[in-house]
Amino acid sequence: MNFFAECELLHTPDRRRLFGCGRVLPKAALMRIVQISDTHLSRDKPLFVDNWALLAAWIADQDPDLVIHTGDVTADGARVEAELTLGFSAHLMDELGIRWRAVPRQP
Repeated sequence: MNFFAECELLHTPDRRRLFGCGRVLPKAALMRIVQISDTHLSRDKPLFVDNWALLAAWIADQDPDLVIHTGDVTADGARVEAELTLGFSAHLMDELGIRWRAVPRQP
């Protein structure tokens, strides 16, 4: 059983609908979520932006309904330029063309 089936199984009243012939049956309510963290995006740190291109391609291949970023979105989030850095990071997330949410790390 894959992760998506396990999550859906926990929240589906009619569990028999999910399985047939040993595979997960498609279901309209199934939602694919990709969770990422520690991208450390910054205009001033090209290495992290290069890594982002690879990650963004992988995310697109997963065809998720939602991307959740769970912290360390930027490399310089606590600095004075934080607003510019967060704007740059948000722009890259928007370019995914997928709904996304970020959960900031506590300082």
